[in-house]
Amino acid sequence: IYDSKYALSLYSNSLNKEELLTIIIFGCSGDLAKKKIYPALFKLFCNNSLPKDLLIIGFARTVQDFDTFFDKIVIYLKRCLLCYEDWSISKKKDLLNGFKNRCRYFVGNYSSSESFENFNKYLTTIEEEEAKKKYYATCYKMNGSDYNISNNVAEDNISIDDENKTNEYFQMCTPKNCPDNVFSSNYNFPYVINRMLYLALPPHIFVSTLKNYKKNCLNSKGTDKILLEKPFGNDLDSFKMLSKQILENFNEQQIYRIDHYLGKDMVSGLLKLKFTNTFLLSLMNRHFYKMY
Repeated sequence: IYDSKYALSLYSNSLNKEELLTIIIFGCSGDLAKKKIYPALFKLFCNNSLPKDLLIIGFARTVQDFDTFFDKIVIYLKRCLLCYEDWSISKKKDLLNGFKNRCRYFVGNYSSSESFENFNKYLTTIEEEEAKKKYYATCYKMNGSDYNISNNVAEDNISIDDENKTNEYFQMCTPKNCPDNVFSSNYNFPYVINRMLYLALPPHIFVSTLKNYKKNCLNSKGTDKILLEKPFGNDLDSFKMLSKQILENFNEQQIYRIDHYLGKDMVSGLLKLKFTNTFLLSLMNRHFYKMY
């Protein structure tokens, strides 16, 4: 779905523009997200397989602050670090903090249009603030300065949630040759924002979630990709009905379906296959397999 920084360039209006990838996880407080999705993303983050310009935004009904939410998933993230025995404790700590800085948490209701209206405001604000940091840093580079605005925002403890302080900070840091209206709606926005929506939800909530997202949050500065896990529905008829309703909101090219169970028997059968085939027995070992 998203391999590298330029993976979507040929399919979106991103040529000669910077890109931001926003991963939105609906149902982020559930077991699937905590035990599987966030650890998988964290491992990609550790392996430098995700874009540097990245936001991971969790959406859930559970009322809690971000730190409480992150404390619930960090235990599963730390398990991923066990694979990296050669890394120092400080490096692992830096990776955890770096990943945490990319994550956000939003409380909302999947069937509420008002929740998605608020989510759209929240989403647009943090995406544009992220784009500002990158854009102004680029302007400084063009001016011959090594000033890193992203690092300084972090070092100066400027919260992007504090609108007044953030605007004041960016006005102070903005070089003269950067147009003031660069992020206005009538200016050619210099940043492509691509979103990936992961629906870690019960299937009966899929349609209402997608309808509300399309109505209130549709991305005007890039592409929206939808990721669903199969199987969904109780039988073939209900599956077809759900698929039809999903396609009424997004086209086939935007939708990716993952088979949640299909591969399990196949994977468990590999071990048996290995020990019953002398050729595979000699190849399926640590000398010929790379750990990911």
